[in-house]
Amino acid sequence: MTNLNEKVCERFRAVMATQKLSVAEYAKKSHQSYDMASRRLNGKVDLTLGDLETMCDLTGYQPIEYLNESFVLKSKLTEAQEVA
Repeated sequence: MTNLNEKVCERFRAVMATQKLSVAEYAKKSHQSYDMASRRLNGKVDLTLGDLETMCDLTGYQPIEYLNESFVLKSKLTEAQEVA
């Protein structure tokens, strides 16, 4: 696994914990089995651009936020904040 993949996996897991997003929810939204989603999130299988896109859709982050050198963990945006 690449260093970038490890970094993004860690960030995905941190955001999922903060937003109470389960692996099962992620698996369903990304059209993967629970096992495959878990393996990707734990870094046993490299992430894809599709994984990045799905996680962004679910969490409200932009792809670059997961890829930047620095990362800011934020709480999930409310619908009012997303619309503004």
